[in-house]
Amino acid sequence: MRFPSFARKPAAIAEPYPTDRITWTGDYATWADAVANCGDGYNTETIAEHYVRRYEAVSSDVAATIASTAATEHILRYLAALSFAEPIEGVTRILDYGGGYGSLASIFPHLMPSRKFHFDIVETPAVVARSNRMGASPDKRFFERIDQAEARYSLVIFSGTLQYLENPLAAWKAVSRLPCPAIMVGRLTIMPSLTRDRLAVQNVPSAPFAGRFPCWLFHPGFADHFAKSGKVALRWDSPGDTMRVDNETFCDQALLVVR
Repeated sequence: MRFPSFARKPAAIAEPYPTDRITWTGDYATWADAVANCGDGYNTETIAEHYVRRYEAVSSDVAATIASTAATEHILRYLAALSFAEPIEGVTRILDYGGGYGSLASIFPHLMPSRKFHFDIVETPAVVARSNRMGASPDKRFFERIDQAEARYSLVIFSGTLQYLENPLAAWKAVSRLPCPAIMVGRLTIMPSLTRDRLAVQNVPSAPFAGRFPCWLFHPGFADHFAKSGKVALRWDSPGDTMRVDNETFCDQALLVVR
């Protein structure tokens, strides 16, 4: 199959960077060192309850969520990814690794009402424990580990996830071994000036929830791992996901890998 060529256009970055935004500090030698400086990370009751509230808000008016300006560019990328998602026995099966409360399980059927979807969502134990409050069903299942889920998918999604895993490369390799025609990696923190991956602590001041979490800042060469698993059909900057680390301002990136 031949794929169209998409030039990656750098996103415009607003200046000055707001002082109340998320920040990143430190350069830790081990995951344990980073965890020691921020507590339980994402596996907290506060974050799990936040996901419950977000599920209730989104599910009560999915159309409004889709129509919001902030969601528009991300939804366009999801539609591009879905164009490569081949149904399995009539069902578009999605593995959403780090899928939170399962917002895409509400959004995708509205985008493509003629398709039948099934979602497996891999999340923290605190979130999985609340899955019934977030619409868990036979077609929307929550798991703590990827090996508890299915083996075949139409599309795998990693959005804002890899940088929060202790071993992101191992997670990528595990997913890339699954028989799946497309993998979307979204909101990936690649810092242009780095020559090696840096393990930092992410400091969230208030919204959507206050906390401190271990977080990888990847060097640009980290993206080479994706090309080893398939063809990078799309790559883009993520306007709206702008950050500043050590006086360097840049955007998250995303890729669509197809096989």
